[in-house]
Amino acid sequence: HTFNRIYVDRHNTVSEKVETDYMSDPLIWEDRHLWNHLGSLAVDISPNKYSYDADTGRYRYLIDEEDYEEGGDLYFMTYLACSLTPMLSDTLMSFSFTITDGHIDKIYAQTEVLQYGDSENPTAESYTTVELTVSDIGSTVITDPEVFEAPANAQYLETALNNMKTARNYTYQATQNETYTAMPDEGEYEYEAATGASSGAVTVKYNNSTSPSGTAGERGYVTENAIIIASTGMYTVSDGNPYHTEYSGYKQLTDNTYDAFKNVAKDGVYHFEGTRQYHGNIFDKMPEFDFSANIFKFAGSNTDGTGKTTYRFVLRDTSITKEIAMQMSAHSYADNASVTTTTTLSISVDDSGHIVSTSFPYNVYDAYVGTINTSYSAYCTTEIDADAFDDYVPRVVRGEWSQYVTQDYDPNHNYDQDDNADTMEAFKYLYGEEVANLPTPALLIEVFGDNLFGPWFDYEERTRPDGTTKYYRDHMDINTSTDQYDENGKITNYGEIKEALIEKFTAIGYTYSEANSGQAHGDYYLCFVNGNITIVFENNRTKNFFISFYRTGEWVLS
Repeated sequence: HTFNRIYVDRHNTVSEKVETDYMSDPLIWEDRHLWNHLGSLAVDISPNKYSYDADTGRYRYLIDEEDYEEGGDLYFMTYLACSLTPMLSDTLMSFSFTITDGHIDKIYAQTEVLQYGDSENPTAESYTTVELTVSDIGSTVITDPEVFEAPANAQYLETALNNMKTARNYTYQATQNETYTAMPDEGEYEYEAATGASSGAVTVKYNNSTSPSGTAGERGYVTENAIIIASTGMYTVSDGNPYHTEYSGYKQLTDNTYDAFKNVAKDGVYHFEGTRQYHGNIFDKMPEFDFSANIFKFAGSNTDGTGKTTYRFVLRDTSITKEIAMQMSAHSYADNASVTTTTTLSISVDDSGHIVSTSFPYNVYDAYVGTINTSYSAYCTTEIDADAFDDYVPRVVRGEWSQYVTQDYDPNHNYDQDDNADTMEAFKYLYGEEVANLPTPALLIEVFGDNLFGPWFDYEERTRPDGTTKYYRDHMDINTSTDQYDENGKITNYGEIKEALIEKFTAIGYTYSEANSGQAHGDYYLCFVNGNITIVFENNRTKNFFISFYRTGEWVLS
């Protein structure tokens, strides 16, 4: 039986979700012994397993502390510890209970007492006690959680969310406020106060730079046809300019394609250059604010000197903090939003129908902890410099192997004479005239998008089965990835990719090798063969794929 969490989701409806572990495998109820082991407390197992204390009215189970056998007392007491509370996994060394009207109604337990210091005169000791009260026996009813009613002043939040879903022009400042960092130099970053809607146009120049002062985080300039993001970080060791800012963003090309770009320098002059092309719209990369206002509660208001009122709302159920953060923030740490005891995800809106600011706590592997505070301004007045894309170099989607350069090419196997080469030259070395049967990069791009890295040439020295003849196993490698993965970084569309690859490769004359495909060593493999060409796709259950080109017969699935 899986753990199925029943909860109120971001749309304020009751949902059910299978809980998973860090590998995205379903959590199993029986594996964690979260079922009723009390049924094993049968009286007939031995009349000497219980004692009764008339003063306390408790029945005590007499634990044999030397019974290490599987299924024995120490196993049983560990199972009971797990099943009584998911917070406890230690073995119980004391277990008793009271009975009322034929039912166990109270359980008392304690783990082993661990003493510290001198064995004769210990300075400290530690143990855990459990007191469990059982009530409503036979009459307990589990119901679904109730959805939330609208909070006070919900109309302002609803209006702001609806406006934000269609907003195509605004500026945001996401400020990283670290309360803990694993780096030696801990730093607090000043929070730039939210300014709300601005009446003046906002423009900016775009040059990567360093500075003696700044604000860690990112500032985004959002317009209908382009989004420019200035990301600022801080070096712990610097030459007096610890803050560094790099520009990147997205540019719409046609109705259904857009580029991701970055700022690069050529001859000392910065310009934007496309790094990857996507299908869709640039706002596919922006938060959608797709959640109900009812999942928040009203937390107060403030009216400034101009008479404008700001309303603050905080999330009711912190268990969906990450889901909401990813819906309302473009900052990369939204994927690391977490639940804390001191900070709750919040959102502030004004009485003009605009989101003023948002805030959420984050935790990156316990190494970086803090909050991301984001202010929104310049609605409908944000402008990008007219000459910002004058020298723009659009992304060229390379659909032919002749457009690629193979790295580390070394057909003579000299180990130290690696060189770069035309990819078709490298493939001709591997396959000769059969190179005409290779799939094009365009075919791979249809499956994975404009997201191919490589190729690299590589080889290993091998010995044939006769034990004497040596040869080199040459191959070409390409890396790629999918954009579909879960909160643990595990792939969520492997089945779809597998079907697409089989369909496309069989259509161009390849055979799907069942014998050399499947799962091995925890990874997934797909193998396709056409004459002397063998192509292997390896996936380690994450978003990453590793594509290798071998000569047929030189690779088999182990």
